[in-house]
Amino acid sequence: MLWSRDREGVVRAAVSHESALAAFELSDALPAKHHLIVPPGFRKEPPVGVTLHRATLREEDVTDRDGYRVTTPLRTLLDVGASGISPEHLGAATVQALERGLVAREGTATRPGGGQGALRLPCPRLSGARGSRA
Repeated sequence: MLWSRDREGVVRAAVSHESALAAFELSDALPAKHHLIVPPGFRKEPPVGVTLHRATLREEDVTDRDGYRVTTPLRTLLDVGASGISPEHLGAATVQALERGLVAREGTATRPGGGQGALRLPCPRLSGARGSRA
């Protein structure tokens, strides 16, 4: 992800949304484009086949995985839930994440943007869990 580095050489993008589902092998959604979250002030034009989502990610929303940054399973479920993915894909991804211990039913989920609760997932009380850092 050299393309997403800032002037200081810091990687600013994280694989997100349906692309993060694919990275964690959650559901059978096959994204037509690569989805990345970048900071709101990020100015570079994306390469062909890349969709940018602008958001401020907290450190606990991102993990390093095989040489790239990716949103955690919980953040990924919240992002795709807010983006209009089909209920079937969201439900399958949520069940798989629960079964694999990537998220837990306990705790509260904070939706992207910081608000509590406004997003309903098929299993409503999810929190980050063991295995979310690969």
